Amino acid sequence: MTVGILTYLFRFIIYAYIKQPWWILGSELLHSLTFLLTWNTALSYLSLVIPQEFRTSLASLLNALYLGLGNAIGYLMGGYLIDAYGSVATFHMHTFACGVVATLFVAVYMTTDTSVDVEVNKEEYMIDIKIKHPDPEEFVQVYQQMGTDDKTYDP
Repeated sequence: MTVGILTYLFRFIIYAYIKQPWWILGSELLHSLTFLLTWNTALSYLSLVIPQEFRTSLASLLNALYLGLGNAIGYLMGGYLIDAYGSVATFHMHTFACGVVATLFVAVYMTTDTSVDVEVNKEEYMIDIKIKHPDPEEFVQVYQQMGTDDKTYDP
């Protein structure tokens, strides 16, 4: 998660100092990395600490908060800050905010017990594939039980 937040920080630095519009394409490649790291970390942690019966609901809530409410607040605040202070200052503020969040995240991670006890029952994850070859006599019995009126199978 910290790497994802720091990648956001790096992206905001690039946005603050960009001079050519085409350079945005290179920085946007980092978007896939930032989103991948933060989103997958959040979902992985959620799947470790939340009971199975609540995972889908809480993943949906996380999706609504992160991609819905978070984006809406970000767009509104970002637009206001750009109008009020300019784009360079706004991206400097975002960079500072990411630095603060990354520092707090590392501080909390280092000072708390973040271990999660996970018990994996290997038998639950074993896939037992058995191929049953049909018995010809059983096939004949099923066909005879179907009756002569059923024309769905013509041997």
